[in-house]
Amino acid sequence: MPVATHYLIIKLCPLFSDLLLHDIGTGDGIRQAGAEPEEIRTPALWGLRHRRPLLHDGSAANTFEAIMRHGQEAEIARQGFEQLSPNHSSFLLAFLDSL
Repeated sequence: MPVATHYLIIKLCPLFSDLLLHDIGTGDGIRQAGAEPEEIRTPALWGLRHRRPLLHDGSAANTFEAIMRHGQEAEIARQGFEQLSPNHSSFLLAFLDSL
């Protein structure tokens, strides 16, 4: 009988992140994992439902607030979210909060 890890090895799971480094002007001052002190690496969205508050500084209480606080490089994505119908934005938030 195959063990459970056999099935996990052959599965590809979406990371839901670009893992890029972003200089958002409020880095933590720590140089680590290839990031300069002013840079923050985009975290994976896995486990998002278990993480509160959100954002690098804890300034967003929920997923909606986190999306709305995005600007600069992410402004286009935020604007896309703002253009969704209320029904579609609710579905997207429910999906993100299920991760």
